[in-house]
Amino acid sequence: MNLRVDLILETEQRSASPVTVKAFLRIAYIVVPVLIAALIIIGVADSVSLNSRLKMKDAEWKDASPKKEEAIKLREQLTENMGVLQELESWNKARIDWSLLFLAIHKNYNRNMASTVQFTSVKTSVSVGTVELTGRSKSKESGRLFTLAAEGRSLGATAEKDVTSFKDFFLSDAAFSNQLEASEVTRFDPDIDNKSNRVFRIECKFAPRLFK
Repeated sequence: MNLRVDLILETEQRSASPVTVKAFLRIAYIVVPVLIAALIIIGVADSVSLNSRLKMKDAEWKDASPKKEEAIKLREQLTENMGVLQELESWNKARIDWSLLFLAIHKNYNRNMASTVQFTSVKTSVSVGTVELTGRSKSKESGRLFTLAAEGRSLGATAEKDVTSFKDFFLSDAAFSNQLEASEVTRFDPDIDNKSNRVFRIECKFAPRLFK
């Protein structure tokens, strides 16, 4: 004989079957909106954070922009100034210190020919022209061309010797020799006022000075 005793009411009994689709849908109706709401909240928070960072970067850029423009202007000014300085240096390198050369002429004159030579003029000239370089490249560069012309009167029987000595002085003196290309007598004529004297002209051609 079998005896069954129910300790709970039938209405209180729970089913041992798996979760039904209906129950799952009920859970989904509750959980999914919550997840979506959470994702929305996270997205909004991220957007607010990004927007705040963007505003900070915009402010930093606005502050840096004038400084950047000023830096660009300063760099342009520096480039312009460097160009002017380079040009001035080029002109400085392409010049001749005439004071040193005239001092050398004066010393030589007083030492060797003060009693037999009279200067009437010493002239210098400078021009800008194209210089053809020698060597493999055979290129052309711009430079300054210098000449010096000394005119005067040589007295007495030693006139020719004195003028030749003066011409050679330009080629041998340390102040001239390292920058002179040629020295020649271009005039040697009798003096109209005194046939024993000679009127002379000596021309010196200097090596070109390039702009670089």
